[in-house]
Amino acid sequence: MGLGFSLTETIHSFDWLEVEKRRNKRASDGFFSYRRMFGAVLITRTNNPSLQEKAGREGFQANSAYRDFRDILVKLLMHLAAEFFREGGTYTEFFEQAQAESKKRTEALERQQKKSTQSRKSLELSLQTFTDSTADKIPETAIAKLKEKTNSRMQAAALIPDPDRAAVGLVKAEQEAVDALAKLRSEFDRKKPSGVALTKSLTYDWNTYLQERNRIENDLFVPFEKEISNTLSEVAKQAKVYVDERKRLDERIKALAAERRKQLHEASTLANDSAATTQKTVSAITEKARLALDETIRSIQADMNRTPVQDMSPVEVDELRTKWESQLMEVESRHRDGLLAARDMLASLAENLSTYRNEPAAVMEALEERMMDLEEQADQDFEMVQLGLAVAIINHEFAAAIKQVRRSIQTLGQLSKRAEGIRPIYESIKSNFEHLDGHLNLFTPLQRRLYRKTLNISGNSIYNYAKELFSNRVERHMVKLQATDAFLGITVSCYPSTLYPAIINIIDNAIYWVSSTKGEKRILLDASDNSISISNNGPPLEERDNDNIFARGFSRKPSGRGLGLFISKKALEAEDMHLSVGIAPKDFNASFLIQSDCITLKP
Repeated sequence: MGLGFSLTETIHSFDWLEVEKRRNKRASDGFFSYRRMFGAVLITRTNNPSLQEKAGREGFQANSAYRDFRDILVKLLMHLAAEFFREGGTYTEFFEQAQAESKKRTEALERQQKKSTQSRKSLELSLQTFTDSTADKIPETAIAKLKEKTNSRMQAAALIPDPDRAAVGLVKAEQEAVDALAKLRSEFDRKKPSGVALTKSLTYDWNTYLQERNRIENDLFVPFEKEISNTLSEVAKQAKVYVDERKRLDERIKALAAERRKQLHEASTLANDSAATTQKTVSAITEKARLALDETIRSIQADMNRTPVQDMSPVEVDELRTKWESQLMEVESRHRDGLLAARDMLASLAENLSTYRNEPAAVMEALEERMMDLEEQADQDFEMVQLGLAVAIINHEFAAAIKQVRRSIQTLGQLSKRAEGIRPIYESIKSNFEHLDGHLNLFTPLQRRLYRKTLNISGNSIYNYAKELFSNRVERHMVKLQATDAFLGITVSCYPSTLYPAIINIIDNAIYWVSSTKGEKRILLDASDNSISISNNGPPLEERDNDNIFARGFSRKPSGRGLGLFISKKALEAEDMHLSVGIAPKDFNASFLIQSDCITLKP
């Protein structure tokens, strides 16, 4: 049998190892504190027979064995503090070096996280500005104004009496429209920050931006660009103005080349400035390393000149030589490692630049995205664990108490036969209890502990289960929950604790969405060979949501947590069953499919 004593919990109660007492006397010696430590002392009764528990089991009796046990622990903590954490300790230098490295990594991570957070906020604000602009139809308004202005300029150019000047005016009006369109395009362009992972919501916003930006390009910008050329040709034809197409094309290409050359020059200047800064930094690091080594050499030479080596024993001379050699090696090794690390970073950068890749940023982005996913998953898993524990406790307490309630109701029934006055009270209690008991029993198939064997579940059982569970809600919202003969005749060979929660979750979502629609509200359970479909005539699913709808945390409900479909899909996949968005049948707007070889139709 084992016994355990938590260092932190017991210290909170009465500081049984006098950790806080020693720290209050002298912080350098009493390094440990309950605020900065955790752990446990694990012992066995077999190997410690002399340790006797108190009657109340709140601790050990204060006999000699307990005092020895406690002294050993106290001296262990004092020894660790003296050896590792006190100034001048045997291993203090190693501890401080490890602590410094840890602090350096932590600070680097904090800087990276701060930079990433700022980049995400900037992108979020930029995307919100884009969304607001498109919602207010600003691109359409800008294109309409630009179209009107271009037509006006071309018409004015066509009225110029001199044909050559008129042709020049038309080409100039066209080029000004192209320049204005390029500027308008840049106003609605957004750049995703390199090496920065996006949150799920921001990823969704980014994908939405890409779709909307593509729509603006195809529906507004490209048609207007073609319209400019067509308008010029029509105006020139009507005004009988000859436009030299070669000259026109030459002017267009020259203008575009000049703009591209300007953009490339700006990017080149920025790159060269960064390269120059990097060169200065490397030179400074190299010079610092050289100066540090020279200073150490001068210090050792000065010590050597002051030391009477001729009066020392060979052993003392050897120790002194070893000390100086260690100093030289430590300085050289430390700075050499720094320079080699810089060399590796620059070599990796050069390799990526030669092929226009940015692998370090991509790796950083992937790692950061993975970390964010794990942190979010840990938080949500913790919430689910808490919820599961609460449900388990409630279920256990209910199961224990319900037996006594049933017996009491039976006793009350016997008494009511002899006392007519309490008969109505008994009938009311019995009816309401059976209704409550029936609803609570509906959750029995959801318990994995009870249902970890595959069963042949009929479609009729699934339908009756869902109809009974949602009877109040479908009646309140006037929803028709229907099942086809094909569904009622299917057999599903699987775990009830896997299948039932998934179907219930899909129907629960369907009731929510159809309840907000007008007219007839329908949910239909259907089946074909190897598949079950659950369809509803609520709002249609947006095509862009098909990939995200099963993602953790994604939900269109105002207060949704986005876990239901995610958990259902994962649980079904664990049993070789597949959940996906299906093609909605006629008169329905949304449908979900559960597919598996374990689903069979009635022969």
